[in-house]
Amino acid sequence: MLTKQKRDSKPKTKLVAKSVPALRMLYATQFDHTIHTLMRVLSPRSRSMMCRRFGLFGLEPHTLDAIGQQEGLTRERIRQIEDASVLAMHKSKEYQALKPEFAALEKLMLRYGGVLSVAFMESAEVFGTVAAKQSGTFLLRMSPFARHYYANPKFTERWYHKGT
Repeated sequence: MLTKQKRDSKPKTKLVAKSVPALRMLYATQFDHTIHTLMRVLSPRSRSMMCRRFGLFGLEPHTLDAIGQQEGLTRERIRQIEDASVLAMHKSKEYQALKPEFAALEKLMLRYGGVLSVAFMESAEVFGTVAAKQSGTFLLRMSPFARHYYANPKFTERWYHKGT
């Protein structure tokens, strides 16, 4: 015969109250979980450089020169570390597991004709906030389908779908 065990009537609010703000900090945008998963394959130094370069997790984006000065390295060396980090993430099993997230990002890009201007990316229609745009920019950099073009006299800075 089974008997009911007496449950503790006090709710455990202390644990919940401490963990919710931490989760909000970690996953401030809809893409932060994906980025966090990808960055697990990087060394702490590379992870820090990538976060500063793209302005992830609430940081301001930094130029290659600024990161180089902070790290005591040349701008070219920081670019090489960035490229090696992207390659390491591309080769990881975590990247392969995140194919559905990249498919959703590709669908979003194609919804707007395969072209996203950087200014339009901050609109509520696309990413909504500066932090989400920065995270989205990082994922576009990681994606196999997007190409980045800098501003020129005829066009603003933008991302193109490789198929358009």
